[in-house]
Amino acid sequence: MEGVLYFKPHFEQLFKEHGNFSKNFQSPSATVFAPSDSSFKKSGQPSLDLLRYHLVMLPLPIQSFRRLPAGAKLPTMLPGQSLTVTTSTSDNAISLNNIKINELPIYDDGVLLVYGIDRFFDPSFQYQRPNSNSNLNPSCSAVNRTVNSSDSFDQEIQMLKTSGYSVMASFLGMQLSGDISQNGITVFALADENVINRLGVFDDYPSVFRRHVVPCKFLWNKLVDFVDGTELPINLK
Repeated sequence: MEGVLYFKPHFEQLFKEHGNFSKNFQSPSATVFAPSDSSFKKSGQPSLDLLRYHLVMLPLPIQSFRRLPAGAKLPTMLPGQSLTVTTSTSDNAISLNNIKINELPIYDDGVLLVYGIDRFFDPSFQYQRPNSNSNLNPSCSAVNRTVNSSDSFDQEIQMLKTSGYSVMASFLGMQLSGDISQNGITVFALADENVINRLGVFDDYPSVFRRHVVPCKFLWNKLVDFVDGTELPINLK
């Protein structure tokens, strides 16, 4: 149970000292990344904000990690802060913020998953996105030459959530933050009832989401000009 002995009392402290935190911890499932006991001994008493940075309010079985591309963001309980997937295509080891994750959960009761890590995540970590200029889609370049892509989808996510597309919104920032080039993207959003009624397994959600994302920005007047049978590349990896 390496990582749990020291993490557990600090985790419980969050509930005791911060009522709002406890109130917000009402997710169907959550994922905790527990630094090793030696990390606690070395670093001393961690701040509550640092502990919040190690909690993700999403169920993340190991299969879900393998479907997330490098650069994907995992929103944490620390407001405005996310963990970043840094797993490379040439590396089988899963990593967040360049720290490897022990793939065998320390604890998993179907509601709470706890993974071990050898040291604390650094909230100031900055992900260096690989140069993707060589992968630009020529058919998109003319359309999107002036597009200024951002890592933040806050406005778009909020709009989707208030319009009945909250499931798709939850994956927008998590899966695509590291993928956006100057080509932009087009998302064909499924309504919540369509997703929930058809999918019962969380592991299926990421791939379904990416099947509805085109790695190119198309305005409506461009879409209606396409002839029947036109094929658009999807962002499934």
